[in-house]
Amino acid sequence: MAEQATTDRRATRNEQLLRDLLARIGRGDERALLEMHRLVARRIFAFALNRLHDRDEAMSVANNTLYEIWRQSQRFDGSCQFMTWALGIARNKMLHAFRDRPAEYDELDETHADAAPGAFETLAGKELRESLLVAMDRLSPDHREVLHLTYFEELSVAEVAAIQLCPVGTVKTRLHHARRRMRELVDPSGAPRRRGVAGATDLHAAPQS
Repeated sequence: MAEQATTDRRATRNEQLLRDLLARIGRGDERALLEMHRLVARRIFAFALNRLHDRDEAMSVANNTLYEIWRQSQRFDGSCQFMTWALGIARNKMLHAFRDRPAEYDELDETHADAAPGAFETLAGKELRESLLVAMDRLSPDHREVLHLTYFEELSVAEVAAIQLCPVGTVKTRLHHARRRMRELVDPSGAPRRRGVAGATDLHAAPQS
């Protein structure tokens, strides 16, 4: 309980810091823009790289997203977390990057599935992290994205739905499919599987909304 309270306080402080920086950016404070870049550029780049698999494109998305954060700073209304808003902008930039690419998206059964995120380290342990990252590269773009947002960014189902512009039920379905596929790709020792066998890695977590 005490550890969770400390984590919550830290998250609240970080959120307030980002909102304060955004307000200063809206007033033309260039130093605030540099500090914002320091705090969020790598997270946006990692999010874009996970989907695009191209470092140059991912860097372009990160830069364009930060430009839009600067340009639209006064449009943030505080109704969601700052990173939910920022990653939503980044996702829109990524969709533009996909315009000249062939479609890669899987058809999904959009039925409701009981699934939701928890901290990535809690899910699998640090010893599995490398193998899980390799396995994630074998997922569809939507499935990679939903895992990245939930387990690396630790966003709630509702926040992921806001970024992916889809119903909460769709996010839960994507999590269900993605986690099932990850269990097929990685065994409990952390070694990638040559052939998928379901039930290998426990990726179940308590729902967040």
